Parts: sequence; structure tokens; C-alpha cells
Amino acid sequence: MPISASHQENFVADIPARKIRALFAEAAVRADAIHPGDPIDQMQVDFAIEIVTLCARLVDRYPNAECTEDTIGDVIRGQLFEL
Repeated sequence: MPISASHQENFVADIPARKIRALFAEAAVRADAIHPGDPIDQMQVDFAIEIVTLCARLVDRYPNAECTEDTIGDVIRGQLFEL
């Protein structure tokens, strides 16, 4: 049975977007950018996305098997758009 649009959740690599934000928050704690339990703000999420985008450039030389016009880096960047 299809899920209605109002009940769908954004997923990044089969991980809910809210979990990605939680993973970014955990990384921010490890980097001493926030204290454990503190929420991550949008500026910190944006910074994390910039770091991931830089990392995606490392795999831009590899084509995406599902769409050869795209690279694996394009897939990574596209997934983060949902955040």
C-alpha cells in the first residue's frame, strides 16, 4: 500500500533525513562544536553538507551505474539536497 505524501519521510541512502541530522550532531559533539544533547543548528548542518560535498568531489571520477550521465559524487550531493 503506498504511503501518502504527508506521511512520507525523506531518506538519504535509506537513512531517514532526521537520522542524518542526528549523525551530523554526533559528529559535531565529537568535534566539540556542540555539547552532548544539544541540538544541531541549521548553520552546522549546512557546514556538514559542505564537507560531504567536498568529499563527493573525490568520487566524481566514478560513473553512477544507474545513470551513466551522473557520477557517484552527483548521487551523494543529490541525496543531501533533502536535508
